[in-house]
Amino acid sequence: MHTALFNALVDRANKQGDIFSIESGTHANNLAAQAAFEAQGRTNESINYSFHLKDWGDGKEPTE
Repeated sequence: MHTALFNALVDRANKQGDIFSIESGTHANNLAAQAAFEAQGRTNESINYSFHLKDWGDGKEPTE
């Protein structure tokens, strides 16, 4: 399913003509998504770091 959606996005971007790249992201621990991205021909081009001031979604302070 994920590959079909990605392929549809690529097709649409190519038809539009002014799209130069598609950027995607996943969590560093999500090895399945990373493998799927690489199988689709995507390249790992950056490493990002975050400092969360609050936990996701609940608005509470981060736990250690």
